[in-house]
Amino acid sequence: EIAPGSAVFGRVHSGKSWADSPAVRVGKVRASDWPAERPPEPFGWAAVYAVASVALALFLLFFFGVGGVVVAAGMRGADSLGDAALAAFAWLAPAVLATGVTFAGLVVVFVRLLSIGLTEGTHPVRSRVAWQAWCIERLLDAARTMLFPFYASLFTPVWLRMLGAKVGRDVEASTVLLLPSMTQIDDGAFLADDTMVASYELHNGWMRIERARIGARAFLGNSGMAAAGHSVPRDGLVAVLSAAPAKAKPGSSWLGSPPVRLRRVTVDGDESRTYNPPQALRVARALWELCRIVPVIVTCGLGLGVLFGLTTIETTVGVGWSIVLSGFVLLAAAAASAVVSTLAKWVIVGCFCVSV
Repeated sequence: EIAPGSAVFGRVHSGKSWADSPAVRVGKVRASDWPAERPPEPFGWAAVYAVASVALALFLLFFFGVGGVVVAAGMRGADSLGDAALAAFAWLAPAVLATGVTFAGLVVVFVRLLSIGLTEGTHPVRSRVAWQAWCIERLLDAARTMLFPFYASLFTPVWLRMLGAKVGRDVEASTVLLLPSMTQIDDGAFLADDTMVASYELHNGWMRIERARIGARAFLGNSGMAAAGHSVPRDGLVAVLSAAPAKAKPGSSWLGSPPVRLRRVTVDGDESRTYNPPQALRVARALWELCRIVPVIVTCGLGLGVLFGLTTIETTVGVGWSIVLSGFVLLAAAAASAVVSTLAKWVIVGCFCVSV
């Protein structure tokens, strides 16, 4: 058994439990925590998982089609390729918004439906409950990519509530992956990048699902984990790449997997920049975060430019040359993306000057 967040650089013998990075032996596998026998494995559920995998892949392609329909509607009636290109770029922003809103809405609907009947306990992997939990995590993992502007923003707590999680006031959350119906996040908690909360555990054909809680003003560090049945205590801290303990006292700090308690001295800070920012600062942040849609539109615009570039070559010199020159078109798009990113950095951030 290899603990979460551990790295193996050698051979692990049967029946042993290893943890940490690099992993070291920490004892024997505690089989008493799980049923002794493997559950039945009906073939029907394997087929259901396979169909769901294909459906989730097509689910993502469908939403690109939504944007394509909007762009195609805007191009209708164009007399030339140039007019079609101008119309397509004019309708690009509405197409991106339509794709995002449709995707977000259906993710919420499906996650809510899949959360019905999702109960705590140990279930066979090939069962309804396990399949529901698996589908929810796959959907939300895709949402972190497709709906990236939603995350690490003022809207993130709202988004998590829409999905069914219990989220308090003034919560800061980044790209968290969770089972919403099994998650409670209390007031003022902070969840950093790539955190995992209430994620299911697997063992010998079984899946364990339990609730997890992030306490008030608790901190779960980058790639930190609060597994099924574990919690981060009030005012507690779980460090980067670390796992939350099963039980912990308020204000305690933990590092590693398995977690080791750390000594930590709390230092008072300016709460007007953390827990109690003025309204003007909230408004300024909200306005800035609305600009996150711009990189998404620019990215889709580069893709649209590639399509029209290849179309122009095909209509001018034929399909063969469009295939031959497609690599150069992609290189040009890559160069354009590098230039746009560099210009954005200099315009928005400027130069960090360090004096020695």
